[in-house]
Amino acid sequence: MKIRLLKLDPDRDIMHAMKWVNDPKVNFYFANMGKKSIEEERKFMREILLSQSDDVFSAYDDDEYVGQVSINRIDWLAETGRLFLVITPSQQGKGYAREIVNAILKVAFLGLVLNKVWLIVRQENQQRIEMWKACGFIQEGVLREEYKDSRGKRHDMARLAILKREWSG
Repeated sequence: MKIRLLKLDPDRDIMHAMKWVNDPKVNFYFANMGKKSIEEERKFMREILLSQSDDVFSAYDDDEYVGQVSINRIDWLAETGRLFLVITPSQQGKGYAREIVNAILKVAFLGLVLNKVWLIVRQENQQRIEMWKACGFIQEGVLREEYKDSRGKRHDMARLAILKREWSG
């Protein structure tokens, strides 16, 4: 397994992303984003590529698409950014997460020169919280009723972060 991060390319990556964008098993853990058409997702991809506060990649194992990973909400003054990761359903459970996380942390800490990378995950998703801790993240707290899902249920979100000096890269 050798993960490569390639800058998001809407033409190359759109059909791969559409395999998970509308998958309720995947986006159940996201904020309510609703169903997206190919055109809407392609527009979103093009817009995020123009952003000064987002750095977005597709993860590949050789030529096989694995998922998307990004540093979003970059605060250049505070030197912080939010990590987002999704592994496409056909690639889940194969041990890709840790390698992808290490690759994006290298981008964040060495390329973007950030000091801190943070993320949020549903508090009830203890399996994911443990996975993030295994990648070196430390839980900083709980954001109460931070997200509301498509059924109107509110969810507490755990916030985890890693500092550059804590990263073993």
